[in-house]
Amino acid sequence: MENHLSCELAYQALNWLENNQQDDGLELNPETNLETNLGANLEPGLIPRQRKLLVIADGVGRSHELLRQMNFFLGDKSMQHKDDILLIPDNQVLAYDSFSPDPHTTSKRINAFYKLLNGNYKVAVVSIGSLLRLTPPPSYFIGQGLNVQRGQEINRSEFISNLMNSGYNQCNHVAQPGDMAVRGAIVDVFPAAADCPYRLEWLDDNIESLRSFNVKDQTSIEQLEHIKILPSTEFPVHEDSVAKFIDAWQSNFSGAARRHPVYYDLKRGIIPAGIESFLPLFFDASLGCVFDYLSGEDTDSGATTKGYDILYPPQIKTQAGILLSEAKSRWQDLGGEEAVLMPPSSLFLDEEQLESILSAKNNLYVPQTESSPADIYDVSIDIGHSDRSEILNKFSKFVDGYDKKILLCLTSAKRYELLKDWLKLASLDYQEINSWAEFQDASSSTSSKQNIYMAKGNINHGLIAKNWAMLCETELFGNVVIDTTIASPEDSSILSLADKGTFTPGELVVHKEFGVGRFLSLENRSYGDYSGDFIVIEYAESTKLYLPVHNLHFLSSYSALPGAEHPLDKLGGKQWGNRRRKALSKIEDTAASLLKIYAEREQQKGLVFSKPDKGYEEFSLGFPYEETLGQSRAIADIIEDMTSSKKSDRLICGDVGFGKTEVAIRAVYLAVTSGYQVAILTPTTVLASQHINSFRDRFATTPFVIEGLSRLSGSSSDILSKLDSGKIDIIIGTHALLGKSVKFAKLGLVIIDEEHRFGVKQKEKLKSLHPQVDIISLSATPIPRTLNFALSGLRDISLLANPPPGRLPIKTYTGGYDDALVKEAIQRELMRDGQVYYVFNHVNYAESKREYLQEMFPDASIEVIHGQLDKQKLEEILRGFYHRQISILVCTSIIENGLDAPNANTIIIDEPELFGLSQLHQLRGRVGRRKRQAFAYLLTSYEGISNKRALKRIHAIKDNSDLGSGFNLATYDLELRGAGEMLGAEQSGFMQKLGLELYTQMLNEAVLSLSSASNKNDKATPTTSTTMTCDLDLAVSAFIPDDYIEDLMERVRIYKQLATGNREAVENIKKQMLDRYGSLPLYA
Repeated sequence: MENHLSCELAYQALNWLENNQQDDGLELNPETNLETNLGANLEPGLIPRQRKLLVIADGVGRSHELLRQMNFFLGDKSMQHKDDILLIPDNQVLAYDSFSPDPHTTSKRINAFYKLLNGNYKVAVVSIGSLLRLTPPPSYFIGQGLNVQRGQEINRSEFISNLMNSGYNQCNHVAQPGDMAVRGAIVDVFPAAADCPYRLEWLDDNIESLRSFNVKDQTSIEQLEHIKILPSTEFPVHEDSVAKFIDAWQSNFSGAARRHPVYYDLKRGIIPAGIESFLPLFFDASLGCVFDYLSGEDTDSGATTKGYDILYPPQIKTQAGILLSEAKSRWQDLGGEEAVLMPPSSLFLDEEQLESILSAKNNLYVPQTESSPADIYDVSIDIGHSDRSEILNKFSKFVDGYDKKILLCLTSAKRYELLKDWLKLASLDYQEINSWAEFQDASSSTSSKQNIYMAKGNINHGLIAKNWAMLCETELFGNVVIDTTIASPEDSSILSLADKGTFTPGELVVHKEFGVGRFLSLENRSYGDYSGDFIVIEYAESTKLYLPVHNLHFLSSYSALPGAEHPLDKLGGKQWGNRRRKALSKIEDTAASLLKIYAEREQQKGLVFSKPDKGYEEFSLGFPYEETLGQSRAIADIIEDMTSSKKSDRLICGDVGFGKTEVAIRAVYLAVTSGYQVAILTPTTVLASQHINSFRDRFATTPFVIEGLSRLSGSSSDILSKLDSGKIDIIIGTHALLGKSVKFAKLGLVIIDEEHRFGVKQKEKLKSLHPQVDIISLSATPIPRTLNFALSGLRDISLLANPPPGRLPIKTYTGGYDDALVKEAIQRELMRDGQVYYVFNHVNYAESKREYLQEMFPDASIEVIHGQLDKQKLEEILRGFYHRQISILVCTSIIENGLDAPNANTIIIDEPELFGLSQLHQLRGRVGRRKRQAFAYLLTSYEGISNKRALKRIHAIKDNSDLGSGFNLATYDLELRGAGEMLGAEQSGFMQKLGLELYTQMLNEAVLSLSSASNKNDKATPTTSTTMTCDLDLAVSAFIPDDYIEDLMERVRIYKQLATGNREAVENIKKQMLDRYGSLPLYA
């Protein structure tokens, strides 16, 4: 679909919504022009509810874009029509996929089906892919769902049984649609189609309280009077339906198919991933399709739908043919009739069926008009490559040659304000308006002499009509700033290593007084006439310590990963005490050394850079996204650092793809405009090469001179000469920048990218060579030294915790190498026109691997890159992969840093046991950098399966697949690598002996103690503070009964919070317990 046709389609739909008064449909002449189809004056509320409109988009992204555009055209009436426009989401899985749709997607689809059946909409938007896929028959949803009211009498056990029969999954904490949790008289449930989960509290058989609650902290939001709970799956899962599925399976497939994982899991009561490909087996009747839902009775008015119209772009049939062909090819590749698969005809509409429907009388489509913004505004101006004068000059020429009304519609609030200033500078009068309706009134008015109007709106592409033109950011600037205001809020506090919260049975723990033991359980024990809960810890020789829960503050985790091997200490033995005392002495020396180093840095006066001006604001607009909250904070932190006399040494810590580079770019701009040079240090030539290209592109509107210094750069002597004479403003390079021959005329700022890849000596050498410059370090997984300095308050840190909008967590698969799985993964990506990284870290055998993959995919373009390639060949392949000329890239770890190919969203890591944790995280981060679902496969060799240490790294990667997990992985890295670079090998040994959490706590206490003594001018040698405790025996039973909170880990977590909290914290815990678990039991 052409971009302007997408906007045209949205406008057509709104015209239909507000003007169609014919009960028997609207016929458009496909030969007429756009203005004839659209009409001139829109009058709201004229369309009867009995007739509907289905708008078909040619892709998932287009369907969402259509929805945004329709809301723009509605303007002030968007809330009035909020429930009239319905999006039918695509399930976003491929034909015969081994993955199931995301629960949130399924929830939205179920909501859409219910609204379609009830007629609670006027316009439905669907992608062609979703339209072709067959659905549950409408009869499945009719009569389903539970209506619940506060005060209603409902048997709690029956209610729980009904939820489970509706596909709800019982768990400890409700987090996503389809989850339910049972705690005594309280049931939490996250219904399909709901915006948030609900909490139901019973008193006998009556629902006493009904309230919504927050997923993040599990606390209640508000009281509700009634809710509706819909099924959580698109297929029935109660006992009878599962039995029917099994019978159908046995009828359709041979006996060998009973070993199939889908069949095996379902028989055990587990809903397996990918079961949607066997949807027909759940139903006696034939499956339905979206068209079957476009009828029914309106639950509000009781009116019956009389029919529907269809609006679609001209190429939709061609796109349908492509999708159906891909589905059939995939079915054949997987074995066709010989495989345990349903045929495509049982899962998709065919082309004949689609043609029959689209050829009906009630058929509309947008003609391929020749008119588009590019026809009259002939040059798209990219703000990243044009200065203000050029943009204004071209726009002024356009205005002079166009005598109709012009609407400038911008998504970005910053660009909107800047464009207003530019128009004033160019003496171009404009009028600000608030809605599309205002512009329509103005464009049809003959009395108004105003030609230029401005409005804010989330619309990407313009339109040209008979009496007006609409230009958007795409036409004005060449790109659209993506709004990130919908991104989830981030935690403003820095994560704490001590904030693990609970312990897992079998996990190693450390008691301050008794040493390393193994957490076994939580037991209720009697002492005299009273009872209480105790933490049971196993020590050497099978001895046990029973620790009262109020002393949990003495206990910390030994390892970030469960099951770490370490000999248990002996209760009453001397070894632990000796280790702790020896470590304490060294920790105090380390703390003193650290404070001395950073005290010296604090006393040093840093450079003072110029404050941001108008030029900085204009430069910032070249960033094609709205800043995330984390980016805005980090940029503000850097500006404050650089414009003060404070010597800056700041770490920008953010996960892969979270926008660290743009934060650094803002600092670079301030430094260069203040008359200083900037050095950007990268760990690899590939990253240096990419930075050179991206920085030149980003700084194209400035006169800054940017060069590189690495093995891929040109003559080093010429570059070094220019650098020394001040003719180079920004130098980007590898460790070559640390050479003695590198001299600067006026260095002011150093950026260290991927800091965890540099050793301590390299960074300290840089600081000693240029002691006065500001330093900004960027890292997704900081090395232990960096992380601990940051968390100890010895170094400034800015945390980017917000993912860009629409970013999805990477689905990560771990397991043994399997040829079939490799073929499946690559096919999945290539069938959606994507690209694949195949990481194979053996240079000598890389070509053999390429040949093997070429045999598997003879039509695919496959290339190999590694560090031994010459400069020209390496750049040629990288360029080809970026421009989608190469489908599969066989590569070594050379791609770990710097390679950004937006269309590559599958990575296969062959022998992941060969890589460190940071490397695995960086490699996985090569994919998933856009809104498309990405996949990572970590396939271990036979030998690697026995490598326990490597498997811990791989499991850590899989367990941390959420967006922003890099910070957690750094914590794992501390334990796994022993923190050898943190404070030297000796300190690393103490950390291993004490455990990271206790070591960090002791170091922080030492730093705090030394700082206090220093502030008081105390000449005496301070010692680490010792926490004094006083136990009061109140002679009462006090504990949390296990029938009140059944989850062991949750009870331990609460006990730990109570043991370390103050009075206010205890009151908050009490409120949370009342909210989540109901009235407190006697002994709590």
